Amino acid sequence: MNRIGFVGLGSMGAPPAGRLLPGNQVDGTNRTRATAAAPVEAGLSWRDTPREVAAAPRVVFSMVTDDAALAASAAAQLRAVSDGLPLAESGGIDEGLAAETMTGPAIGSAMLRARAVLDLPEQARFDVQLMHKDIRLALGSARESTAPLPAASAADSGPSRAEELGYGHRDIAALFPVLAAAPGSPPNPAGAGPEAA
Repeated sequence: MNRIGFVGLGSMGAPPAGRLLPGNQVDGTNRTRATAAAPVEAGLSWRDTPREVAAAPRVVFSMVTDDAALAASAAAQLRAVSDGLPLAESGGIDEGLAAETMTGPAIGSAMLRARAVLDLPEQARFDVQLMHKDIRLALGSARESTAPLPAASAADSGPSRAEELGYGHRDIAALFPVLAAAPGSPPNPAGAGPEAA
């Protein structure tokens, strides 16, 4: 019998944890115990903290929506698309088609589809300054735990540059023109200037 740990037993974590129960001992935790009622009733061994979950299993799965980790991942994705758009354009590919292809279901994410807009929205849904704060929190946690976060480290420069240029309170879609601009030259986003919203 394998011993498996599961941190995060909400709508994303409970189904796979439940599928692992037959033939395995599964230890798990969630921010709210009530949310984990179904897997516990099915035989999951409840643990009060992620540390307790990780104490004995050989493998630990994590299905959490940590804002800092998600922001770091989003910034890395935005960075990749921002690098890809000018490359596609330089090869004669229409910018709109390139953005649609790079954010499509095969390789993109819902966050990218919502943010890979070629016209900078007036109202920020999630602004650059908040994303930058979350990336710094993720990097701080990584330093404390000695876990490397190379993608987050690389992505940190984008929000830093955007804030320097006055885009701190604009939607994270501002990262596309900021990152696509040549070093030393100002970005030229479609839509209003940096602090218009």
